[in-house]
Amino acid sequence: MSETLSENSERANQTRLGKALNGMRDRPFGDLKIRFRIDPTSKRPLYWLELVGGESNGSTSSCGSETSS
Repeated sequence: MSETLSENSERANQTRLGKALNGMRDRPFGDLKIRFRIDPTSKRPLYWLELVGGESNGSTSSCGSETSS
């Protein structure tokens, strides 16, 4: 995904990253999926990695990127 980000402004990079994450959400990457929801307070999209597969122990790896798309 590094080719998605460029030398543009931080806001432009946030938007590009948000669009890239949105296009890949819910796809499995090994034992991880990119998950998404709208924060009810700020109305901003939130993305995080969720551990999926074999054993479901309810653990998630939070990487809460506050990007807008």
